[in-house]
Amino acid sequence: MFPSPGNIQNERWHGDVDGGGHFPDVHRLPAHSCSRSSDASKPTTSNGQLRHTPIQRVFHRENLLMGGERELVMFTALVAGSIILTSQNLMAVAVGIPLYVICLALLRMMAKVDPEMSRVFLRQRRYQSYYPARSTPFVYENSSSRQKQ
Repeated sequence: MFPSPGNIQNERWHGDVDGGGHFPDVHRLPAHSCSRSSDASKPTTSNGQLRHTPIQRVFHRENLLMGGERELVMFTALVAGSIILTSQNLMAVAVGIPLYVICLALLRMMAKVDPEMSRVFLRQRRYQSYYPARSTPFVYENSSSRQKQ
């Protein structure tokens, strides 16, 4: 399934290669086959391919729970659970469980598009709606108090 260390330099992994959902955990080349080319900005191997740096997949994996963003899924479960537990009747159960199932489906669809969509949205909300073309690091209290030159 995975290439042996001898032919790993000839293998390239672009997404789901074997169709079974298997990815290598580390992309690497043998240390003895790495050398610098004449162009110092592009590290290459002895046969001219670009050198790969080992990257562990576990450090770049999304933080998902049940297919949705972890914080949002847990918050939705907390809201649905609090609706059920505070009312303590069948009507609250009939509202709380479908609410959680529908929200979980929406959160999973959001995570398929972008696993960090809520963080991107919250960061986008902090931006100003307009940034002037000529900004200055100085703060003026009143634009009319400035003297015209």
